[in-house]
Amino acid sequence: MWMWLALACISEPPPSTGPALIDEVHELVDTRYALFVDKQVDWEAARQPALDALNEGADLQDTVVEMLDVLRDGHVNLATPGGVSTASAFLEERVPTWDEDLVQRHVLDFDFAQRGSVQWSIPDPSWAYLRVDDFSNLPTRETLDLAFAEFAEADRLILDLRANGGGRLEQARTLLERFVEGPLVGWHLEFSTGPGHEDLSEPAPRELSPVTPGFEGPLAVLVDGRTYSAANVVAFVLAERADTMLVGATTGGGAGSPTWHELSNGWELRFPTIRLTGPDRQPMEDGRAVDVMIAPDPGQPEVDVMIEAALDVL
Repeated sequence: MWMWLALACISEPPPSTGPALIDEVHELVDTRYALFVDKQVDWEAARQPALDALNEGADLQDTVVEMLDVLRDGHVNLATPGGVSTASAFLEERVPTWDEDLVQRHVLDFDFAQRGSVQWSIPDPSWAYLRVDDFSNLPTRETLDLAFAEFAEADRLILDLRANGGGRLEQARTLLERFVEGPLVGWHLEFSTGPGHEDLSEPAPRELSPVTPGFEGPLAVLVDGRTYSAANVVAFVLAERADTMLVGATTGGGAGSPTWHELSNGWELRFPTIRLTGPDRQPMEDGRAVDVMIAPDPGQPEVDVMIEAALDVL
């Protein structure tokens, strides 16, 4: 399955033969996609079923997307006049556990501050709560200074990254540097040099440096299957931090940096041409397991069991 999101900026494509476009997309991904080393996928075998589907009268857009879906990568999208494809079946497997109303009403009692994609509160003198919705709309440094200055009054902090679909790595760095005690490598970048599936550049480290005010105390990071992309990277980095526990469910992964490519018929294709690995060069594409696995409890509609579990383990 997949879905289409409306997109107005792609013009109507000129005439193009279906088989030629299938071959173009297949070859482009085959020679430039950076994550084949992490995938158990036979990409060569994906081409012929697509050509067969066209011969049987299948829609060209749907056929291309179905071929791309073999990669099981939320960073792969096809943009056409009809919209932008998303790997909805891939995402549906990752159960969301973030309930905004539950947290705001029953945990924070609507007593919280919010700027951009960040919410924070100190529900109790012994602990603070920081929610980050995404890494595309982080507030200014001055606002983060204010929030983290308030956290100095708390002994423990819960960082909620559930259902955070990612965003910009530079914004992820901005948050991470509030939690590190000294310079360290956050992640590595490997660029696809093609045409082979394992043709990647030497890993290039990206270093993090402490920023004050920060938080040095016990930290619980709430994650789930919708913690993806840049948020997944944050989870990997913080998992290496002292006095830190990951609580919830295995993160959704997403360790590629995608770029857009214009196809010969005017459509556009996005996929990762850069592979990210963790602080110790560990693969991150398949997500990070948690220290404490907790599932939502429908029998307790007014209790966020993950937050309760985080408070127990801190």
